[in-house]
Amino acid sequence: MALAIVVVEDEDDLREEICEFLRLSGMEATGVPCGDALFAHLASHPCDAVVLDINLPGEDGFRLAPRLRQRPGLGVVMGTSR
Repeated sequence: MALAIVVVEDEDDLREEICEFLRLSGMEATGVPCGDALFAHLASHPCDAVVLDINLPGEDGFRLAPRLRQRPGLGVVMGTSR
């Protein structure tokens, strides 16, 4: 069974490139543009890990990470293009 990863990145092209790389590596990857979309997705789709951009519109990655860490077994990888 492939790992299910959600990529949270507001730049469309970068989000799609990361998802494509993860898919080519054998993972199930879904991309979302912001925290609201992430939590809407997680409400109906379990996942193993989240790749989280730090610089997001609305709630940034630093604010989202503690909320994600409350979910047992969910990995969080934070990154930035800065």
